[in-house]
Amino acid sequence: MRVAILDDWSNTLRTLPCFSLLAGHEVTVFNDHVTDEDELARRLAQTEALVLIRERTPLRAPLIARLPKLKLVSQRSVYPHVDVYALTAHGVLLCSNLHPGSPSYATAELTWGLVIAGMRAIPQQMAAMRQGRWQTALGSTLRGKTLGIFGYGRIGAEVAGYGRTFGMEVLVWGREPSRARAQEHGYAAARDKAEFFARADVLTLHMRLVPATRGIVAAEDLARMKPDALLVNTSRAGLIVPGALEEALRAGRPGRAAIDVFEVEPIPAGDHPLLRMENVVCTPHIGYVTREEFQLQFTDVFDQINAFAAGAPMNVVNPEALGRKVSDGQ
Repeated sequence: MRVAILDDWSNTLRTLPCFSLLAGHEVTVFNDHVTDEDELARRLAQTEALVLIRERTPLRAPLIARLPKLKLVSQRSVYPHVDVYALTAHGVLLCSNLHPGSPSYATAELTWGLVIAGMRAIPQQMAAMRQGRWQTALGSTLRGKTLGIFGYGRIGAEVAGYGRTFGMEVLVWGREPSRARAQEHGYAAARDKAEFFARADVLTLHMRLVPATRGIVAAEDLARMKPDALLVNTSRAGLIVPGALEEALRAGRPGRAAIDVFEVEPIPAGDHPLLRMENVVCTPHIGYVTREEFQLQFTDVFDQINAFAAGAPMNVVNPEALGRKVSDGQ
């Protein structure tokens, strides 16, 4: 099959052991990020199997209609960036392993790295040392502080365990089933959202971005946070009302943030207000970007391509697309 892989920004996939699974296919890997539909249609005109790296490139109906050879989209995890209805209408299968039993340990680990970096101002202290300055500020100890987990799912539960190990009091907020599950695991649930934001010394977001969660963190929530609190987001930027975090940080509640996700990625020309704030630690959406995590994820993605080529597709999201005729008029 003619396979195209989009957005391998760090030119990593060819170095993974699992890349050998694509032996026998005609593979093209794109290392840049393109948003222009005409250019994407040109690049993918002959593509039969398209590999998406998470949500880096949206796949919507207008582009899908311009890919006459496309038979399969293979990826891993959730797919809010993919128009499944349009794929089905064109007879294109979407295969995606949703891995319900395995959290992204890499994302949980980065979350904790950002917690420590934010509370101890590690990047700022490094920058000061390079300028010849020594011990420019006091950090904050985690032990005895309250760790707020907004969204007690797979990753949130892992982060809660780290907090317990560090001697923090874990406080959970989210949907009722999430709060009940957290309490079963021995953690406290806040009485309401207002108490949750007011009590947390470190507050970290762990929710999927769906219509019900978009903008779930508003300016009034952030205004309840302590002046020395830290907000961490390794989930999705859209969970916070646009511009609300920047304004809250300028107002001093919370006093600091550590952010791995942004509204537009990559950030155009490195221009984002959070990058200009001294009280913010920023990373370029590297939560799941580790060699081990990529090996795990792309083993699944490439296995899905081989299963399709063998006539036995796996992890099919839209089985109704099977056997549908593809035509430009659909």
